[in-house]
Amino acid sequence: MAGEIVIPRSGWSMEEGIFVGWLRKDGDHIRQGDVVFELEGEKAIQEVEAVDEGILHIPPDSPAPGSTVKVGAVIGCLLAPGETVPVHSAPLVSTTPRRTDPPPTAPSVRRLARSRGVDLATVGGTGPSGRILLSDLPQTGTAGTPPGERAPFASPRARRIAAELGIDWTRLSGTGAGGQIRKRSV
Repeated sequence: MAGEIVIPRSGWSMEEGIFVGWLRKDGDHIRQGDVVFELEGEKAIQEVEAVDEGILHIPPDSPAPGSTVKVGAVIGCLLAPGETVPVHSAPLVSTTPRRTDPPPTAPSVRRLARSRGVDLATVGGTGPSGRILLSDLPQTGTAGTPPGERAPFASPRARRIAAELGIDWTRLSGTGAGGQIRKRSV
């Protein structure tokens, strides 16, 4: 008998999540404990493991990356060798397409992008399913930073003092630990 793959509840108040994407392909042999897909909940993106073993069947109506899915929705199944795909009278999933502006992104990356004033719709993601990773975000104040180099870090106080004095803090050499730009550097 086919084992259903359902959207789990990852928190007390979770009623729906955002489907990030499948990590395995249709027809792959899945063992119990293998990570099958990723789901974004209220606080983070989590990898969801299989609770059964079998051949993965991803139906044509499975959720697209970025779709909102309800907790308990069946999004696929695991079949025994030689077993046929069960016939469902209703579609396997009931999903609501999410706004298509930014691709799937971890909440921490969205928060950092907001603080830097970065529009995620303009950033290309290099992670699985086009997910935007922390390394994909542009650094602040890096106009003079060559590609491949990290922008200098400056404390908020150092940035404020540099702004008051009209100094470009990105061009300073840091005197703090690890080259950090501190108040005394300005």
